[in-house]
Amino acid sequence: MEKDRILMSQRDRDVLKVMSLVLKGQRTQVEAARLLKLGVRQVRRIQHRLKSSGDGAVVHRLRGRPSNRRIDDAVKRKALLLYRQKYLGFGPTLAAEKLAEEDRVKVAVRTLGEWLLAAGLWTRHRRRDRHRSRRMRRACFGEMVQADASLHDWLEGRGQGLKLTLVGMIDDATGKMLCRFYPSETSEAYMDLLSRWIASHGRPLSWYSDRHGIFRAESRLLGEDEPVAVATQFSRALAELEVELILANSPQAKGRIERLWGTAQDRLVKELRPPGAGQGTGSAGHSLSSGNAHRGQRLHDPPGQADLSAPAPGVAGPARWASRRGKTPGRIDEDSLQAAVSGVPADPSQRTGCARR
Repeated sequence: MEKDRILMSQRDRDVLKVMSLVLKGQRTQVEAARLLKLGVRQVRRIQHRLKSSGDGAVVHRLRGRPSNRRIDDAVKRKALLLYRQKYLGFGPTLAAEKLAEEDRVKVAVRTLGEWLLAAGLWTRHRRRDRHRSRRMRRACFGEMVQADASLHDWLEGRGQGLKLTLVGMIDDATGKMLCRFYPSETSEAYMDLLSRWIASHGRPLSWYSDRHGIFRAESRLLGEDEPVAVATQFSRALAELEVELILANSPQAKGRIERLWGTAQDRLVKELRPPGAGQGTGSAGHSLSSGNAHRGQRLHDPPGQADLSAPAPGVAGPARWASRRGKTPGRIDEDSLQAAVSGVPADPSQRTGCARR
């Protein structure tokens, strides 16, 4: 009895119903083609198969069989083996990128995700956050940048207690970003980063950040009941550069850079694992840009084609303020960082001059 049963979808039943009328001569092939949204030649082929094979001819002949475009089992086994050996804990997107770049194994992200789920090597993490309407992006590049810092265990306990803070800026219209590692979140770190942004992209029109003491301070004046806002070293530098300072009232308000930190804390931490992680250069920190920080952050085409960035008037304001204070951004211990990201202690005789104190 089970052998005589034919499993059909609703589409198959519709085709069989229309074609049965064609076989009886009650409907023409042209009418059947119009109803089934097929070509007349396809209707003619279905009619011939029905005459020779019966009702099962309307069921696709590949149903229940492996796809003709399926990936070879050897590729699947190799990808899962490499994942277990080198990329355990990676999400499908980052793992697919690494397999293609370093191991020449090209697998679609969705396909790799299905393999990992079936093997029990990865589970989906669904986030059901409360709905919040997002602010529209600014129209042009350079109209506004968002800035923030992320204190995180970037080296996962390596580096002999080395602490790193990732300070970053991201253009609101395009998502273009610049991030650098510093020992801590300080005014000097932000000044150094802004100077680098100005050198590469020009001066932004506005700066959007949280209400950290670097950007906003209050003082209680004599005879006043309520504290009043006073300028900080960094806010004075922005004023001298004619950059508008905008302070956010919540983390969600500057969601673009907050989402950047979420992506970086997932992907960049894995990129810094030894061996093979690149080492930054420079005395103040270690740079990450839109091109090499991670590929999880997409760049957007702004609605407006104009670039509103402007050259800085005279000497860069942040650099001048930092020089007046006699301070520069803190230096990261090159030996500890090299040992943390490469697994090999640095040779003191090969240290660059900028790393020496």
